[in-house]
Order: sequence, then C-alpha cells, then structure tokens
Amino acid sequence: MVTPRAGRWTKPRQGWYKCNFDASFTSTTTQCKMGWVIRGAYGEYRGAGHAKGNTVSSPLEAEYNALIVAMQQCWIKGYTKVIFEGDNKKMIDNLHSRKLQFGLYNWVREARWWSRKFQEVEFNWINREGNGVADKLAKIDFELI
Repeated sequence: MVTPRAGRWTKPRQGWYKCNFDASFTSTTTQCKMGWVIRGAYGEYRGAGHAKGNTVSSPLEAEYNALIVAMQQCWIKGYTKVIFEGDNKKMIDNLHSRKLQFGLYNWVREARWWSRKFQEVEFNWINREGNGVADKLAKIDFELI
C-alpha cells in the first residue's frame, strides 16, 4: 500500500488511472451521497461525478457504496489499471485483509467482484486533505442542482 505525503495528492504511475472517491453519510433514514474524480498518469482530468447512493446504516457502508459506484464508472470508461483512493483507512485496511467482518461481508464481496473486471486494481488510503475534490463532490446538495 502506498502512503502519500501528508495532504498531497500524487499522480498515478504511467499507464494507470487514479480514482479518488468519498461518501457523505448523515443518517440511517436518508440516502448516502458520493463523489469521485478520475485522473490520468499526467494528473489530467478524465471524469468525475456525484450521486445519491443506497440508504445505509453507517459511514463505512456509505464509503463502500461510493467505491463500488466509482469502480463501475471506471469500468464503463474502459480503464483497466486503476488505483482507487479513499480517505477511510478502516475500509482500505479491510479490503487488504483476508479476514472479513460479518456486517461488511456483502460490501467487500461486491468490491472484490468488481475488482476482477479490471486488469489491475489497487486500493490505497489518502488522508482527507489529499482527497478534497472527491469530498466536495460527495457533499453537493442535490436540491440546489
């Protein structure tokens, strides 16, 4: 796992794309919100979006929902080598672990299923400051749009 310098987003390696993602969770009665941004090896913009996700029971589930939607968007664009970077360390650690938490089993299983659709995938953690664009996209108020 690559740990970026504090607060700084870094470009992906040549031939790779980087997709930063984040989620916003407010309660168990409303849909989570998510955002993602995709950049190429030179740091150039390759796509972004935001959406409302499922109604979930925790911020961690909201992050998984955001990751899966971001993976789907990269797959739709035909990107085959992607670094998915999020700011929830517990989630990234969980994806790297062979042990599964029962409450997250279906989320992890779906993320791993989507990861097999790519030639290569990495799941990396970045601190919140380095994930600012995805964070802002995840917090967009849909009623204003």
